[in-house]
Amino acid sequence: MAIAMENVATNGQAGPVAVVQGGALAVPTLLGRTAPRIPVAGRIRAGIKVLTRRAAENQRVRAIYERGVEQGKSFDSIEREIAEAFPDLKNPLLPKNVPYFTVRGEDFPNPEIARQITDLFGEDRGDGVKRLYRGLSGRCVAVGDAA
Repeated sequence: MAIAMENVATNGQAGPVAVVQGGALAVPTLLGRTAPRIPVAGRIRAGIKVLTRRAAENQRVRAIYERGVEQGKSFDSIEREIAEAFPDLKNPLLPKNVPYFTVRGEDFPNPEIARQITDLFGEDRGDGVKRLYRGLSGRCVAVGDAA
C-alpha cells in the first residue's frame, strides 16, 4: 500500500490509489475501486482445434465435431458437447496452427460483427471458404464505419 501512495505523490494524482489482487493499481471510481479494463467486443483466435487421434476414431464424435464446425460454433462449445456425450473421452480436441485466424459468431456478443469482419477482411484462397489471413495492418477500419 505504501508503494501505491508513493505513486500518487509522484504522478500528481489527487485521489488515493489502492493495490488490488494481482498488484494492479486501482483508482477509485463511482463504482468503487477497480482495475482498468479494456472493453472486448469479441475474440479473433489464432489457429483452430482438431480432434485427437483417439477422438477421430469414433464416428459419433467426428459427427459432433463436423456439425459444430459447420454451424460456426466455438471450439470450446464443441469440446463441451463432446465431453457431455462421451465423458470418458478426456481432451478430445487439440490446438493446431494454420495460416489463418478463426472468427466465429459465438466468440462475439453480437455474431453479426464476426460476419462483418469476415466479409470485409476475409479472403477465399481457392477452397470456397472466406478466412482471415495475416497482413491486415493497412486495411483495418472500424466495422461500423466500413461502407
